[in-house]
Amino acid sequence: MFFFCAWPAIFNLIQILADTVNEYKPILDTKGIEFIVNKAITSNEYYISSDRIKIAAIFKHLVDNALKFTEKGQITIDLKLQSDKIEFVVTDTGIGISKEMQQKIF
Repeated sequence: MFFFCAWPAIFNLIQILADTVNEYKPILDTKGIEFIVNKAITSNEYYISSDRIKIAAIFKHLVDNALKFTEKGQITIDLKLQSDKIEFVVTDTGIGISKEMQQKIF
């Protein structure tokens, strides 16, 4: 039997973002999509204690989803401090989600 146990670690959130951008750079370049990161946090706040693998997977999933529905324009990630948490928001210039589907999803 195999058990996976994730241990929190201190890591640089911006480095995870940079790794994600580098991984998707060929697709971004081919599609002509600009990737923007807006950071409203200080450099020492880039370091967080969390599950690095899960955070990386979340970023990859969000960027992958944005790329899937964005043919041109940009994908933006906004990072900001909300109390003692870092909030990140992904926006893109893709087709969006219809009002009907938004109600089903959210």
